[in-house]
Amino acid sequence: MKKLFKRVFGIAASAALLVTSSMTALALDSGHNHGGGTAITTLSDPAYTITLTHSDEETTFATDSKYGAYQIFSGTVKGSTLDMSELGNEKIPITDIKWGNAFCSAEDTDLDPTTDDDGRTNILKFVYALYNAPKGSYSYAFDVFGEDFNKFITTESGTKLSSDYTDGGDVTFTLDGEKVTAISNLGNVKYDKLAVAVSDVLAQPAHIDNHEWLQAFTDILGGYGQGESGYLNEGYVNRFYEGKINDDDNKKYEIKVPAGYYMVRDLSGFKGETDKSYSARMLFVANNVNQVLKEDVPTLDKEIVRDDNKEYKTEAAGVGDEVKFRLTGTLPDNYDLYLGGYQYKFTDTLSKGLTLKPLGTEPKTYVTVKVKNVYNDKGELVSTLTGEYEISKKSYKTPSVHITEHDSVTEVYTESYENNVLTVTFPCLKEIVITGTDGKNYTLGAQSEIYIDYTAVVNKDAIVSPTDGNENTAVLTYSDNPQAYGDTDDTTKEHATVYTFGLDIVKVDAAEYLRTGLTTGDAALKGAKFVIVRPNPTDATKYQIAKLTKFEKGTTEEPTEEPRSFEGTYYSIDEWTDLDGTPATDAALQTAIDTFLKDTSHTGYEMETVDGGKLLISGLDDGITYTMVETATPKPSDKYAKINPFTVTLTAAKDEDNKEYTGKLSNAVSDKQIGEGKSFSFDNPVDITANQFNDEADSDGSANMIVANFKYIDLPSTGGVGTYLFYILGAGGLAISFLLFKMSRKKAVN
Repeated sequence: MKKLFKRVFGIAASAALLVTSSMTALALDSGHNHGGGTAITTLSDPAYTITLTHSDEETTFATDSKYGAYQIFSGTVKGSTLDMSELGNEKIPITDIKWGNAFCSAEDTDLDPTTDDDGRTNILKFVYALYNAPKGSYSYAFDVFGEDFNKFITTESGTKLSSDYTDGGDVTFTLDGEKVTAISNLGNVKYDKLAVAVSDVLAQPAHIDNHEWLQAFTDILGGYGQGESGYLNEGYVNRFYEGKINDDDNKKYEIKVPAGYYMVRDLSGFKGETDKSYSARMLFVANNVNQVLKEDVPTLDKEIVRDDNKEYKTEAAGVGDEVKFRLTGTLPDNYDLYLGGYQYKFTDTLSKGLTLKPLGTEPKTYVTVKVKNVYNDKGELVSTLTGEYEISKKSYKTPSVHITEHDSVTEVYTESYENNVLTVTFPCLKEIVITGTDGKNYTLGAQSEIYIDYTAVVNKDAIVSPTDGNENTAVLTYSDNPQAYGDTDDTTKEHATVYTFGLDIVKVDAAEYLRTGLTTGDAALKGAKFVIVRPNPTDATKYQIAKLTKFEKGTTEEPTEEPRSFEGTYYSIDEWTDLDGTPATDAALQTAIDTFLKDTSHTGYEMETVDGGKLLISGLDDGITYTMVETATPKPSDKYAKINPFTVTLTAAKDEDNKEYTGKLSNAVSDKQIGEGKSFSFDNPVDITANQFNDEADSDGSANMIVANFKYIDLPSTGGVGTYLFYILGAGGLAISFLLFKMSRKKAVN
């Protein structure tokens, strides 16, 4: 034995030891119900204070914060001399040892394990397990030292405890299968020296600096201290000290305890809250100790990757367009303390207007998983490996070393997509193995980032709305408790929005509109039909024609989310179909569409103006030149001439600073738009007022436009719609002149 208490109390004077226990085998509590037991109110002198603070010194403790100190053993410190020789040759400076109730049975009313055979057995097993704890690799200590105790005790001859801890005669562990059934000569055990033995083990530098070993320590402690009901009944109930927030400084939490060894647990209750985590268990040699809590939570970002390969919170897209999303999750600063495993799950709820695009069909997959910032087997960040590394579902350790309820890990993550909800679940991030460009294997650490990449397609249910847009909402579920695997909480929800745009067309009679200035009443034209086409994305000389879905209020096609000024009927683009040929002129395009529509299988491509001459279209993109082609004139159709095709190009508004889309339009233009201060003509039947896109305007993400039709009698070739009056007057003048000429000649003849 080394100079035990010199080491032990030297450590106590400088800092506290930190440890975590987050394993399934020791599910000490259910969910977030961390009961601590009955607090001790009478303290033996001298009393010490364990002072806890948050890592952010300015963070205050919440009113429901609760931490408790569970006693391993306590005693009376004799003198102040710490310079000791080998154990057994000098007096022990801590006497009157009182072991914590972890080593007693529930029936032990005096709470002194030294008078109870079960307590003696537990202490001996505890000390023996500490001395034989595995070095260099993590194990589930409760399983290893409890149910599988024979890994450390020879079953045939037994293993003897050193005579340093007995008053004559050896104390022998005897096995029956996997469980210790009897220990002889319990009365010879020197319990003060066993306490020193615990101190000795705790003081070894290899243990102090080894979180895995410290994890095993508390697992052993907890394993022998809990019965079927956990700490509340058989654990540290009567050796439990509850602290409180400092009355004068709510940035400090204080627990007063007598001299001894304690394990401090976070007993706070914040179930249902977001962005919270429990701190790790802490192991203290009681002195006046100041300890910074090891608590942190991961973060989540949800963004859209645009064509410039940069990430944004918004995108502008039309129906049929693909949108690339990226979820980015980080890990907490104390990730290394979650030795029993770390759960991680992305849940992403897509809007109704977006459909997840599969990557493969058998089996169906949707996401690509990548990681960045990897760690070597020493727990060091590898600065030379800075890129992103794609991992597969089979990128796991063999054999698996975490998640005790699983025999083995077969997939490091699973994915599912149902009812527009995408989930990507990692049962344990500790199982992931990353193969670097150097061919070596690496793992994740506190600075690692995890990326989920997927693609969604804008569909017919996409709405036009600057207020709501087509919003995706993601949340990250993470392990929040280093003390117990299985406890989780959620991050704050993150959003990314796809905006789509529309046209609000009113079809009018040109002459009536000129006469009244109204778009209602006799000016509004019902029954005009259109199709909408766009350049083929892969060949600009060709066109695609939009297949449409008609939504109508009061019918089975009524939309669940109403677009903008929806009053009765509107059309949403459903999909795009290739149009044959390469029509280079308006006439050629008109012919190509007429030919396309003659095919009886081509239904659902035309849209029709309804009452009030209205025609609402949604699902349009920013910066695309669409062409509207009239396929049937307004009713009565024999009175109106068909107008030539006209184009419409929408420009989405962006924030000047961050280039994010606002969901509004900043402009809309047409190649058949009337000039400023002019009226409709047959060549220019479209009016898009510019003032609807002013900053003061209440834009709803759609462009309002008036499209005029002309009766055969009022067809102008150039100029405004009023020029037909001059034609009539001119013709009338000629007719009168001719009549007067005939009359004058007849008079002359007579």
